[in-house]
Amino acid sequence: MADVQVKSAFVDKVLTGNDGAWGVKTSEPHSRKNDNGGYDTTGRTFRTLRGKNIDWSQFQERDRIAFFGREETVEREHEGKKYYDILVWVDGVTAIRSQQPAQSAPAQTPTSTDTWTTPGSFGDDTPF
Repeated sequence: MADVQVKSAFVDKVLTGNDGAWGVKTSEPHSRKNDNGGYDTTGRTFRTLRGKNIDWSQFQERDRIAFFGREETVEREHEGKKYYDILVWVDGVTAIRSQQPAQSAPAQTPTSTDTWTTPGSFGDDTPF
């Protein structure tokens, strides 16, 4: 078991049961800078997150999250084959909101009563 802190992962699936959501499956992409200045995904780490006193129903598929907790590898068997899952007992998890600015409303044409776009009526009697 090791302590882990992940700054950016994506929710692949919210795990639900009879009592509601009890965890999430995540993928953490790993990228490398390419020759064009962009980034290429070179791999992913898949984890199952569980934890007490966390409202897992607040997350949806494709949400970006950050979390910290204790990570362990769990062995399971299916149809005679052994599989290894990474399980994280989460102490804290937060949704990461997009840093992109929200789309603005379309520009409106100014009206004649708009004081910000109406030219001022200044005379030669400026007090300063």
